Amino acid sequence: MPISEAYNCLQRGKRLLGRGLNEQAAAELERAKELEPRRGSVLEELGRAYYNGGRTAEARIQFEEALEIDPTNPFARYALGLCLWRMGECREALGQLRLAVAMEPENPVYRRELDRRERAAGRAGQA
Repeated sequence: MPISEAYNCLQRGKRLLGRGLNEQAAAELERAKELEPRRGSVLEELGRAYYNGGRTAEARIQFEEALEIDPTNPFARYALGLCLWRMGECREALGQLRLAVAMEPENPVYRRELDRRERAAGRAGQA
């Protein structure tokens, strides 16, 4: 039963995220995480809810936990890079974004963000 309840919470959280209701999504996804604490998909969605809601430090933790479970997760690398950038850790952010692009070179979103952040870092002398 807990697995199906975790799945239901995950699905409700994803729907709420899709509607831009980040705090409500986070509440559903926190419940899913209580039930399935090592489920990468739950950690990713909870991280998204936190990030979109401006809770960057909490988002970072979720993406780091997702990477502990699966270090080859390109989305978690990408999202961690965005968190690090927002937190002012630009070099570390670029490293994570580069890894995401290396893992999934055909993903235009990852490439576009990396290019944009590298240009910004270059202008600021941080590349």
